Amino acid sequence: MHGQETIQAPTDLADSPSISSKEETSAADSVKADTCAREWLQYQGNCYGYFETQMTWHEAEIECQSYRRGAHLASLLTPAETLVVANHIAAYQTDISNVWIGLHDIRHSGIWRWSDESTYNYKAWMPGAPNNLGKDEYCVELRHSVREEVVPGDGAPEQIAVGAPMGSAHEIRCHPEERVRSERAG
Repeated sequence: MHGQETIQAPTDLADSPSISSKEETSAADSVKADTCAREWLQYQGNCYGYFETQMTWHEAEIECQSYRRGAHLASLLTPAETLVVANHIAAYQTDISNVWIGLHDIRHSGIWRWSDESTYNYKAWMPGAPNNLGKDEYCVELRHSVREEVVPGDGAPEQIAVGAPMGSAHEIRCHPEERVRSERAG
């Protein structure tokens, strides 16, 4: 399918946590959005919708795919895209928490992939990650964190705390007991 199409938001936004992002991104069947549903973010031809319901990574990915053909958990391919999406999440989150994104190593091979098959080049891992510290950590969530910055000024550094997901990622278990909000791409 080629051309432009709009991603439709689910009818019950209160019952769904994730960010649905990206129209299809595979080279074979690329679709770009010219408009997005209300309360969704449009960025560089893609639509992102945040949904509040907590679910496992696998449940979130299946839920994304049910919205429309080509929808997946979000693939964050550049620092700019990560920051824009993180700010969108922060604007809609009522309970600040981490959010699933489409990056995974489901085959447990040490090779990370995006669920929509986008090329995995941009890596926004937290320092030291991925490290499989908790064992069986094969799914990725966008971290909510407070970022501190040193602002140059009159010689006295100033700390600014930002309480929004700032785009660092870390791996986490994908098992059914691990329920997190998610970022959906579609």
